[in-house]
Amino acid sequence: MAVAAVTTVAAVAAACSARRSARSAAAMAANDAARRHEDLAPRIELRARQLHGDRAELLLTLIGPDTLGGVDTLRVRVDDEHDQPRTPVTVGSYTQEELDAQIWGPYRLTPTGPGDDRRTLTLTDVGIGARRPLALERTTAPPWSDPEWWRHTYDGAPVFVTLTCHRDGHEPWSLPRRRVDVV
Repeated sequence: MAVAAVTTVAAVAAACSARRSARSAAAMAANDAARRHEDLAPRIELRARQLHGDRAELLLTLIGPDTLGGVDTLRVRVDDEHDQPRTPVTVGSYTQEELDAQIWGPYRLTPTGPGDDRRTLTLTDVGIGARRPLALERTTAPPWSDPEWWRHTYDGAPVFVTLTCHRDGHEPWSLPRRRVDVV
């Protein structure tokens, strides 16, 4: 009887140890996968230059890592200058939809394909070293704002951009919001 009790205790201890070991191995595998995902995070260079009139160009270059080989899709989003919500209370009787549609910054994107708008567009099959020029146009003042004040406020202001990259077989990468000076 004593031998059976000792054997049972030993079996329970072994089972507990095996569960702890399995949890530890799973945690290590998850950490390793997260590290590999972070190591493959796309590195993208952004530059913006003023063209003639109310036009500018955002030049996007995927510079690495080489082991990634490129991205299948790259979503470019022009963000508002200040990351704060705007509500109809702050600007009068305009709808939330009108406020959300307004880009609060100096430039907006020129749409290039289906699903694109003046805030976001999606590039496909972007390889390492690929340079993609994106057309920008000056934002227009919303109807509740004085156009001269708007232009004065945003002349020389940077563009804020957020990028989301997808590569088949990988979780997407949401890259931190970037400030891009227009020179």
